[in-house]
Amino acid sequence: MTKLLRSLARLAFRRGVVGGSRDWAVLWVLTTLWARSRRKSDEPPPVIHREVLEPGESIRISLHDPRSLR
Repeated sequence: MTKLLRSLARLAFRRGVVGGSRDWAVLWVLTTLWARSRRKSDEPPPVIHREVLEPGESIRISLHDPRSLR
């Protein structure tokens, strides 16, 4: 599927951006955005904080809503 998408994007770029066809240019933009979003979705989310817990230790997560203090 990736090879087909790459070939379609290359053809759409040549006929749309270089050749001047608006329809092919739109197709090139769509294939490029779709390929980029697939690449981004394959990346793992960033790790914000990591800590090793020893036996007997625990984590407490609390949500604080500043509007509730008014």
